[in-house]
Amino acid sequence: MKIQDDHSAFQKFILSTPMLYVFAIGIWGSTWYILKLQLGVVAPEMSIAYRFGLASLVLFAWSWKRNKNLSFSVDHHKIFILKGISLYSVGYFCAYHAGGMIPSGLNSILFSTMVLFNIFNAAIFFKKKISLLTLFGACLGLGGLTLIFLPELQDLDTSNSTILLGMGLAILAGLIGSFGNIASMKSQVKGARIMEANAYSMGYGGLISLIVALLMGKSLLFDTSFTYVWSLFYLAIFGSIITFGCYLTVLGRLGPDKAGYPMVLIPVVALVISEIFEDYQWSSYAILGIILMLFGNLMVTLTGKTEFFARISEKMRKKSQARFGKNIN
Repeated sequence: MKIQDDHSAFQKFILSTPMLYVFAIGIWGSTWYILKLQLGVVAPEMSIAYRFGLASLVLFAWSWKRNKNLSFSVDHHKIFILKGISLYSVGYFCAYHAGGMIPSGLNSILFSTMVLFNIFNAAIFFKKKISLLTLFGACLGLGGLTLIFLPELQDLDTSNSTILLGMGLAILAGLIGSFGNIASMKSQVKGARIMEANAYSMGYGGLISLIVALLMGKSLLFDTSFTYVWSLFYLAIFGSIITFGCYLTVLGRLGPDKAGYPMVLIPVVALVISEIFEDYQWSSYAILGIILMLFGNLMVTLTGKTEFFARISEKMRKKSQARFGKNIN
């Protein structure tokens, strides 16, 4: 009985919102480095098709093994298709192509505008009131991210049409990804289970990616090298099934406005990994940026934050009054 209780407590801890949040941020942060191992022989669009096609097959096998119900209504499938297009296909296309036109730091910043799109889309589609503290926290996070990549951005030529196009694609990727978050939230509200829903959505995303890649004239090649194959499996299993499972679970619990904040923190994890493998050097701007991002995260995700900040303000006011009184005496 004790062992069973311990197992139940451990399971609750692992599946708690903070831990799912950590898993999503940590694994997604690592995918920025792993994605580089996919470049070369296979076109990025085709790699996206392989990644989500493989993830879909694994999820279907997992669902069948566990006797999960894979029967959904036509309305559910319409949402799955929208989710597949936005989260697992076209959104990735935009982010990939933006990465070839603008510095990775700028791509990260602009893609992370998803957190702002989520706040406004939640208000539009779910009638959620926009919290000014949540909005301010999201802006703090984006400001912190900008500070981190400031050295990379200082010599940017914004008059270059290619750079402007890349910036537009990066923002478009964030917007499309936000619509995918709304679609996932909608499917959860309608009762669809995340893993089974993802099996279909990733399947649709992989199929659409394959069709678009072929229409673009991309060759149906596959790289059989060990590096490409293991990185593909990592991105499909960890970077897709596990991370999206964790993230979309958090999204269902917290809503799109709060759950989108991991997108701001992911590049920080990527930089930590870059420090280990690529000798990235931290600057004072980067450290200040991380402090702003962490404070922004607190403002976005903290339950009862209005009361929390009101108490801090009250304590600061009392301390100020106490000091002022001492100075007069």
